[in-house]
Amino acid sequence: MIIKIEQGDYDRKLEMSDWRFSAAALGMIRFFRKCDIKYNVDNDILQYNSEYIEGREADKKYFQFVEWYYNEDMHHIRLKQLLEKEKLNDEEIKEVNAKLVANAVMKKIFKGIKYSEETKKTILNLIEENRLDIIKETYRYMLSGYRKYANTNLMRKEAGDISRLSGYSVDKSRKTRAISYNFNAANYNGKDAVEFDFIPFAFTKGAESIFINNNYTIETLLDANNTIDSEIYNNYDQDRPKDIRELLFLTLQKGTQFIDYDVEVITKDRDEEYYKTLFVRKEAIRIFKRIDRIDASKTNIDGDYRFYHIFNFPCRLTNGEYIQVMKTVCEHIINYVILDNFIDMLLKDGENQNKNSSDANKFKNSHKNLLDALIRVNQVIYKGGDMENPKMKATYVTAKEVVRSIYRECGSGEIDSGKTNNKKRAEKADLKLRSYRQKLISCLVFKNYERFIEIVLQLSAYSQVSMGFLSDLAENFEENKNLAYVFTNNLENFRVDKEEGEK
Repeated sequence: MIIKIEQGDYDRKLEMSDWRFSAAALGMIRFFRKCDIKYNVDNDILQYNSEYIEGREADKKYFQFVEWYYNEDMHHIRLKQLLEKEKLNDEEIKEVNAKLVANAVMKKIFKGIKYSEETKKTILNLIEENRLDIIKETYRYMLSGYRKYANTNLMRKEAGDISRLSGYSVDKSRKTRAISYNFNAANYNGKDAVEFDFIPFAFTKGAESIFINNNYTIETLLDANNTIDSEIYNNYDQDRPKDIRELLFLTLQKGTQFIDYDVEVITKDRDEEYYKTLFVRKEAIRIFKRIDRIDASKTNIDGDYRFYHIFNFPCRLTNGEYIQVMKTVCEHIINYVILDNFIDMLLKDGENQNKNSSDANKFKNSHKNLLDALIRVNQVIYKGGDMENPKMKATYVTAKEVVRSIYRECGSGEIDSGKTNNKKRAEKADLKLRSYRQKLISCLVFKNYERFIEIVLQLSAYSQVSMGFLSDLAENFEENKNLAYVFTNNLENFRVDKEEGEK
């Protein structure tokens, strides 16, 4: 809420009573800092002077900030950059002419003008003379600008009795009884404030945006959301637009280091007229923190082990369908739901997908790397376990020892069967491994855990490898199921593993 102050250095204060006021506070602070405007923070209260947020002079500073904040979306900025060159090539001339008619305000100001050496100075002069109007109208109507967040007709207007925010704003000229309790329009509560004009500056940029309402204090609010900006836009393909699933994953992974409690996340899609609210529980935040920690320490041969990179690619199934892995993983973590069904499906599909593949690949699960990552995340969801659980590492080693033993038993010699002189024996080992793996996958999918243990015991007798993880499965299979997943997923030939440094 916003309260007037009668005494002191400031005449107004904002209390973060709900997400709208929190977002307004964040946007205003970013504005104040850039414009070198004095303000004060007291825990969860922002104090400031109204003259800096409303009025003619405030409007001027507001739009100057807009120009800086949305620099890459301002046509006149790019236009000036081009016209400052001594000589333009054909492509640049074409771009200049395109910018002159890029939107309604540009068309109006530069009507009938096209680039030439003679018009160059005229264009630059018109930019300077109409700079604020260009900024104002560009920002008002651009897809990821003001129209995305609020009613364009109310931009920089005094506070009224109808909220300017999208989803909260209504057209008073139309029937409004339906929006109020008992069909009485007088009961409608659509609080408005000039401060809401600063809400766009609180969200991440792009078609789909996110704001973390970590409003325990203003400092925690700043820390969480500033981290999103620095991490996402500096380190993760800053020039490429992100969809809401990717953005949500990165936000919750990188922006939660300052959060240790349930938190509200607000999302806004430019194609939707309303804001969405997502409540993220402390348990989910803990999972994302652990994902971030493991990401910081682990890389594969290409330096791209990170969960973000693995989950960010759609997964193609045997039937041609694509699954958005990022979306699936996010939903499971946020709702604190184990990934067992998803893992089971990929184990089964990966086997089916390679039935008719080339000799180089037909004995491996095509989803192996993705499954490795999913199993590790699943371990944390299960019981708050560590992704680097020693038992999981030991089970991985056991699977590799079984593979070695079967290759030796079949007389294939070299572990990399592609280089052995006896390919028939190597293929025999491949087939045996695949046969065992398929049986184990079937047991997992149909939850026949007793049969799973029986098959592993048979495999232990055949390979002469001790299966230490079996005692955990026998004690409580459901609780230790990820050990079964690790063993099954890594029970394959070494053609892929050789790339990981396996010998």
